[in-house]
Amino acid sequence: MSDRFDIKKFNQLFEENIFTKQKETKIAEEQKLAQLNQEIIETNPINKSIEEIMIGTKDTWMNLFNLKLIEHSTFYFGTTLICFAIIMILLNLVGEN
Repeated sequence: MSDRFDIKKFNQLFEENIFTKQKETKIAEEQKLAQLNQEIIETNPINKSIEEIMIGTKDTWMNLFNLKLIEHSTFYFGTTLICFAIIMILLNLVGEN
Protein backbone atom coordinates (compact mmCIF):
# COMPACT_ATOMS: atom_id res chain seq x y z
CA MET A 1 0.00 0.00 0.00
CA SER A 2 2.89 2.38 0.71
CA ASP A 3 4.29 1.74 -2.78
CA ARG A 4 1.37 3.51 -4.39
CA PHE A 5 1.83 6.93 -5.89
CA ASP A 6 0.12 9.68 -3.91
CA ILE A 7 -1.04 12.26 -6.46
CA LYS A 8 -2.25 14.78 -3.84
CA LYS A 9 1.09 14.79 -2.06
CA PHE A 10 2.91 15.06 -5.39
CA ASN A 11 0.77 18.02 -6.51
CA GLN A 12 1.28 19.79 -3.19
CA LEU A 13 5.06 19.36 -3.33
CA PHE A 14 5.08 20.39 -6.99
CA GLU A 15 3.15 23.60 -6.27
CA GLU A 16 5.44 24.39 -3.32
CA ASN A 17 8.45 23.88 -5.57
CA ILE A 18 6.99 26.21 -8.21
CA PHE A 19 6.27 28.84 -5.55
CA THR A 20 9.83 28.54 -4.18
CA LYS A 21 11.37 28.84 -7.65
CA GLN A 22 9.23 31.91 -8.40
CA LYS A 23 10.40 33.57 -5.19
CA GLU A 24 14.04 32.76 -6.00
CA THR A 25 13.64 34.11 -9.52
CA LYS A 26 12.02 37.30 -8.25
CA ILE A 27 14.82 37.85 -5.73
CA ALA A 28 17.47 37.24 -8.43
CA GLU A 29 15.72 39.68 -10.79
CA GLU A 30 15.51 42.34 -8.09
CA GLN A 31 19.21 41.92 -7.33
CA LYS A 32 20.08 42.17 -11.03
CA LEU A 33 17.88 45.26 -11.39
CA ALA A 34 19.51 46.89 -8.37
CA GLN A 35 22.93 46.16 -9.85
CA LEU A 36 21.93 47.67 -13.21
CA ASN A 37 20.53 50.77 -11.51
CA GLN A 38 23.82 51.56 -9.80
CA GLU A 39 25.54 54.66 -11.11
CA ILE A 40 28.20 53.93 -13.70
CA ILE A 41 31.45 55.70 -13.01
CA GLU A 42 32.96 56.88 -16.29
CA THR A 43 36.75 56.91 -16.38
CA ASN A 44 38.90 59.03 -18.60
CA PRO A 45 39.64 57.10 -21.83
CA ILE A 46 43.35 57.81 -21.50
CA ASN A 47 43.43 55.81 -18.25
CA LYS A 48 41.87 52.75 -19.88
CA SER A 49 43.63 49.62 -21.09
CA ILE A 50 44.16 48.90 -24.78
CA GLU A 51 41.36 46.33 -24.68
CA GLU A 52 38.89 48.84 -23.19
CA ILE A 53 39.91 51.45 -25.78
CA MET A 54 39.33 48.97 -28.62
CA ILE A 55 35.92 48.03 -27.19
CA GLY A 56 35.03 51.70 -26.81
CA THR A 57 36.10 52.36 -30.40
CA LYS A 58 33.95 49.51 -31.67
CA ASP A 59 30.99 50.67 -29.57
CA THR A 60 31.36 54.23 -30.88
CA TRP A 61 31.26 53.10 -34.51
CA MET A 62 28.32 50.77 -33.86
CA ASN A 63 26.46 53.57 -32.04
CA LEU A 64 27.23 55.91 -34.93
CA PHE A 65 25.25 53.61 -37.20
CA ASN A 66 22.39 53.83 -34.69
CA LEU A 67 22.85 57.63 -34.49
CA LYS A 68 23.72 57.49 -30.80
CA LEU A 69 26.99 59.08 -29.72
CA ILE A 70 28.57 58.29 -26.37
CA GLU A 71 30.70 60.43 -24.16
CA HIS A 72 34.35 60.63 -25.33
CA SER A 73 33.33 59.55 -28.83
CA THR A 74 35.82 61.98 -30.41
CA PHE A 75 38.63 60.17 -28.57
CA TYR A 76 37.56 56.87 -30.10
CA PHE A 77 37.17 58.38 -33.58
CA GLY A 78 40.68 59.78 -33.24
CA THR A 79 41.99 56.42 -32.10
CA THR A 80 40.43 54.81 -35.16
CA LEU A 81 41.97 57.38 -37.50
CA ILE A 82 45.41 56.94 -35.94
CA CYS A 83 45.19 53.14 -36.27
CA PHE A 84 44.00 53.50 -39.87
CA ALA A 85 46.90 55.86 -40.66
CA ILE A 86 49.44 53.46 -39.11
CA ILE A 87 48.02 50.56 -41.13
CA MET A 88 48.18 52.62 -44.34
CA ILE A 89 51.81 53.62 -43.65
CA LEU A 90 52.78 50.00 -42.96
CA LEU A 91 51.05 48.81 -46.12
CA ASN A 92 52.81 51.52 -48.10
CA LEU A 93 56.21 50.48 -46.69
CA VAL A 94 55.56 46.82 -47.41
CA GLY A 95 54.29 47.63 -50.90
CA GLU A 96 57.52 49.48 -51.82
CA ASN A 97 59.68 46.40 -51.23
